[in-house]
Amino acid sequence: MISIIRDRGLDGRAMADIASRHNPRDVVFVDGWTGKGSIARELRASGCLHGASPFLVVVADPAGVADLAATADDYAIPSGVLNATVSGLISRTILNDEVVGPDDFHACVWYRDLAAIDQSQAFINEVEAAMPAPARILDWRLDRRRVLARASQRAISRIMQMVGTSDINRIKPGIAEATRAMLRRVPERLFLRAVT
Repeated sequence: MISIIRDRGLDGRAMADIASRHNPRDVVFVDGWTGKGSIARELRASGCLHGASPFLVVVADPAGVADLAATADDYAIPSGVLNATVSGLISRTILNDEVVGPDDFHACVWYRDLAAIDQSQAFINEVEAAMPAPARILDWRLDRRRVLARASQRAISRIMQMVGTSDINRIKPGIAEATRAMLRRVPERLFLRAVT
């Protein structure tokens, strides 16, 4: 697991550690989903740190910014709702000067006290059991990604206009991001699309 934070970048210390043990050209970055594409942009801005290619694979890519994805469909990913209890009891990244020095790894909290209710392995088992045999090739062409990216950017721009903000970071598109905002913050409003 390696940390990457919007506007702060990739964990350089962790990447150096990985590069000392593995060929950096073999590194593939894996994430759950894309929202606005911030992490994909941050990964690419890190500029092939230590020789790794910024190749991003995600489960769901409604923003159209990943190099490979299983789907473009937006849906609730368990870690967006259940956090550490389906993510190996690990918190989101902590990166502040009080906890992390300039040459330290990005930090996190290990929630040992939640071990009795940890569902991480059960979640992995359920996903593996539901996976079909790897017989079909994913259709994840660049032209499809561009269509998704344009649609995502239009939707975000429209919402920004509707709420009167120029701060894209205040917009949390997608089910997982909206769920996190509802659980962790006091959001101003929630937009829902009627599905017929």
